[in-house]
Amino acid sequence: MVLLCVRFYYPLTSAKSTNIILIIMDFSLKVFYTVAKYNSFTKASDILFMTQPAVTFQIKKLEDEFQTRLFRRVHNQIFLTEAGEILFKYSSRILENYEQAKEEILQTTEDLKGEIRIGAASLLGKYYLPKILGLFKQKHPEVTIMMNMGDSATIINSMKEQIFDLSIVSEPVSLKHFIIEPYFTDEIVIIVKKDHPWAKRECLELEEILREPCVLREQGSGTREVFKRFLQDVGVSINRINTVLTLGSAEAVKSAIESGIGYGIISEIAVKNEIESQFLVKACVKDMKLTRRFLIVYPQRRYKSKLVDTFIKFLLENVPG
Repeated sequence: MVLLCVRFYYPLTSAKSTNIILIIMDFSLKVFYTVAKYNSFTKASDILFMTQPAVTFQIKKLEDEFQTRLFRRVHNQIFLTEAGEILFKYSSRILENYEQAKEEILQTTEDLKGEIRIGAASLLGKYYLPKILGLFKQKHPEVTIMMNMGDSATIINSMKEQIFDLSIVSEPVSLKHFIIEPYFTDEIVIIVKKDHPWAKRECLELEEILREPCVLREQGSGTREVFKRFLQDVGVSINRINTVLTLGSAEAVKSAIESGIGYGIISEIAVKNEIESQFLVKACVKDMKLTRRFLIVYPQRRYKSKLVDTFIKFLLENVPG
């Protein structure tokens, strides 16, 4: 099995005319490394954004190649075989060397081309980044962009495994050997239907939002956590909120409010079009301002590819507003 091969075609007249064909290592090696590191097919599938059958298929490919088992199962747990231990020892070095080779090769090219892998918080991946990616693609048509969405915690775990070249996630983020740059600040707002009594109110008292039926996001949602922290800061438990629905997406929250159910807590980005069309209305609550920062995260490396550097600059020039 060829894991990594770089072929140079001579004569090489300049860096620009260098014809480099990089045959990327078998992806199954990265899958194997992730499964072995976490001793879990389930965890690996989450980190790699793959289904479990797809992970199993990649491991089977490696086992067929080496004609030996790499894992054994004991009471619903997996362990590396002797062959698996050997492959695990070398796979981390191969993966590291591949990334370094790729970065150094990209430094020699003048044209902006190649593939960029992006991890994005679901909110941005759905409501904002598709437009930005489209604009970037128009400027740089030879670039291939791959984006995966998920909650920020999952995206960050995948960054640790070098699944992405960069990620855009909400704070807090605590990572060693990564550069973290502020991107923009998102506001969490209270929304009501345009014919709701609150739509004509200048501002509400906090006690009023404790009584009115409320539609919240699910446990673990960044939007919910921001609201929960605000309530804690003013000495109020989120359990005092009259929660009538707990939903798993911003779209579901909007649909519930549009049907006339009380008020919702939602990111302003997710509801921008509805507010502009005045179908939904932001409600003001006295002394309540809910915000969270989104961050650009990428590995701290000796070589940062020109493609990644250009894309980050493009992001910072196109901040949501």
